Amino acid sequence: MEIKDLHVMIDDEKNYKRFVRLDKNFFRKISESIKKLQKNLENLPKNSKEYVELKLKIDKINEYILNLEIIRIKKIIELTIQSFQNDLGDIIPKDNLTVEEEVLSKIIYNALIGYKEIILNKYLNGENPNIREYLSFVLKDIQIKEKKPTKSISMIVKPMKKIVGSGLKVYGPFKEKDIIILDSNFSTKLENIKVAINIIKGYKEEK
Repeated sequence: MEIKDLHVMIDDEKNYKRFVRLDKNFFRKISESIKKLQKNLENLPKNSKEYVELKLKIDKINEYILNLEIIRIKKIIELTIQSFQNDLGDIIPKDNLTVEEEVLSKIIYNALIGYKEIILNKYLNGENPNIREYLSFVLKDIQIKEKKPTKSISMIVKPMKKIVGSGLKVYGPFKEKDIIILDSNFSTKLENIKVAINIIKGYKEEK
């Protein structure tokens, strides 16, 4: 990815209401490119012209990516609020989003719908909302698709001292409402003994 390409993408994103179509793995590819540039940077003398130019290029790529994402996140939020206000459902075109943006979009949409249904409506009916129910709703239907799920995101519902899990790995201590990433098997054990609840089950943690 060249800087000029990123500049064009930012201009397109600013000038059109639609989303510029990004590859689903756009960020992973950007990360791989930056990693290669950083490796090249390490092999250059710090006082050389080449080092300075390459460092500026890396900084500029980071700046452009951040600017691009700020524009896209604003669009995601604005469209989600419009769909929420007009009861249109989830109207954001997912085909144009990266994997990470899809997750963000779903979380924002669920957060608004759940806040109305689980928080506001219950208060208006004289009931006390269940915050854990709301949190679970926000993260529902969000699955990270991998062939061999190994991790889960869990919320601690009862204080827990240090405990040894599989592979002699030590977990804890944890306090109530801590949100943690655990091995799927171990998180299931904690759920079975009512120490934690699984929020997102089964994904493979990226290295």
